[in-house]
Amino acid sequence: MNNYLAVVEYDGTDYKGFQSQPGNTKTVQGELLKALKTLTGEISGFGYAGRTDSGVHATHQVINFRTYSELDLYRFQWKFNCILPDDIVISKMEKVPQDFDARRDAKQRQYTYYIVNSSTQSVFWKRYSLFITGKLDTDAMREAAKRFIGTNDFTSFCSVNLHPGFNTREVYSCSIGKRTGGLLVFRISA
Repeated sequence: MNNYLAVVEYDGTDYKGFQSQPGNTKTVQGELLKALKTLTGEISGFGYAGRTDSGVHATHQVINFRTYSELDLYRFQWKFNCILPDDIVISKMEKVPQDFDARRDAKQRQYTYYIVNSSTQSVFWKRYSLFITGKLDTDAMREAAKRFIGTNDFTSFCSVNLHPGFNTREVYSCSIGKRTGGLLVFRISA
């Protein structure tokens, strides 16, 4: 059995999140599994570093899958991308040790949120940003972002069904950047 890592990039606009769901719900994982089954004839194991919600995009989602096939990575990646929908791309692949697990071996996750703070929305940012016309106080936002850095209890953000002890996380960085055209970039790494 061989274990392979793949880095996935996707526009999640037309998906009901990353994780497979019952029925005919269109998900990123569902499309990946369908393509893997077509290419390898099997699905022997599939892992992912994290899930995204409906409409959420990713630029570096790590997955791993197991197959009995010994893959020519360049050709396999090319074929994989040819049969995936246009809004999902495999940007990198490599063979990894048997014990590699995309979720458990993840060291950090980074999330980036874009806010267009202007009187008009940019056609190029419409699918990837939150549009707010009222003037935001970026200095106050930056000050508030600093308070997230460190080890914190996020119980108030968690599902009520979450087991105790799973609500404490270490936030390495949290920042608000400003770009031209009223674009704000909120980035958090934990």
